[in-house]
Amino acid sequence: MRHVYPVESLPNGIRSPFHRGEGHSTGAPSSLRSSHTYHLYVIRIDSNILRIDRTALFTKLREKDIGVNVHYIPVHLHPFYRENFNTGRGLCSVAEAVYEQIISLPMFPHMSDHQVEIVISTLEKIVRSNLK
Repeated sequence: MRHVYPVESLPNGIRSPFHRGEGHSTGAPSSLRSSHTYHLYVIRIDSNILRIDRTALFTKLREKDIGVNVHYIPVHLHPFYRENFNTGRGLCSVAEAVYEQIISLPMFPHMSDHQVEIVISTLEKIVRSNLK
């Protein structure tokens, strides 16, 4: 498993700067008894405080060359399951709601401090300008 990088091996603690806004998270709390590999850093867009939705934030970040993505489409919405098991929207409403609210920020082992700062500052600027 030479391609697996534990979070401790991330240069200059990449996850720490991303955590600076953690107090505003609407996701599940982290446990003091657990650790995380942070192969993805997912944020949840709170429509109660922002005027834009996930799609608009995604587009604005991509326009600024921030390589955000969306992970993962709920399994029951994949074509295979829709076609073979007659699944669809409404089957797992919580999973669908969360899926519509999350974006994965770029995070990779050789990410520089400068790249991390660009992601954070760009995200903060967009969020600040779109507060309700």
